[in-house]
Amino acid sequence: MFVDGTAVYDDEVGDYVINFLGDSDGLMTKGLVALLVRCLSGNTAEAIQKVDPEFIKIARIDQSLTPGRNNGFLNMLHSMKQKAMQLDEAARNGTTSAPATKDNDETLSGDDGETDEKAAAGGLPKYTAITESLQALKPESFTVVDTSELNGSTEGAETHFELSMVASAFEGLNVIKRQQLVFMILGDLMPQIEGLQIASMFTPEEAKQQS
Repeated sequence: MFVDGTAVYDDEVGDYVINFLGDSDGLMTKGLVALLVRCLSGNTAEAIQKVDPEFIKIARIDQSLTPGRNNGFLNMLHSMKQKAMQLDEAARNGTTSAPATKDNDETLSGDDGETDEKAAAGGLPKYTAITESLQALKPESFTVVDTSELNGSTEGAETHFELSMVASAFEGLNVIKRQQLVFMILGDLMPQIEGLQIASMFTPEEAKQQS
C-alpha cells in the first residue's frame, strides 16, 4: 500500500488543507484506501484528527469486512491522521514533506497478545530484534505490530511492521528527525524488512495532550 499527500494553503479556508493520494495492489485494500483518500482530502489536519472512527459502523462498512480488515481499516485511518499532522507540520516549518508511506497501514491491533506469545517462543526473530533494539531509546511505551500477512506475505514472513512509541528521546526533534532516529537505532534490521510504518512518535508531554 502507498499513501502520500501534500499540505497546501487554502485562501478560502484560511489554513493549510491536506490532499492525499494512495493506492494498493490488493483490490479490497485499494477500495478502502480510495474511500479514505476521498473523504479526508481537502480538510485541515485539525479537522482530520476529529474524524470519529465510529463512522465505519454508521456507514455499515464494517458489515462487509472481516474482523481483521475492519481493524485494518481503522488503523489506516489512524495512520492517515498521523500523516496529516506530519504534512501540516512540514508545511508550517517550510521543511520537506513527510516521506511517503510505501507499506501496509493495516494492523490487527487485537493480535498483540498472540504476537508476544510467538515472539517468546522464538517464532518471530525480526519482531523480537526490533523490540529489543528500540529499548535503546528508553521508551515510556511502545507497540510493534506485525502487519505482514495483511500485506500479502506468507505467515511468518515478517516483512512489514507498524510502530507507535512514546519516548523522551524525541524531545526537541521534528517528525522527520524522529523517524531518522528510529531508523538509525534499527540499523541493520531495516534492510531485512520491506516496510516499517511509524504510526505515532510522541514525547511524554505530547502523549498526554493526545489522551
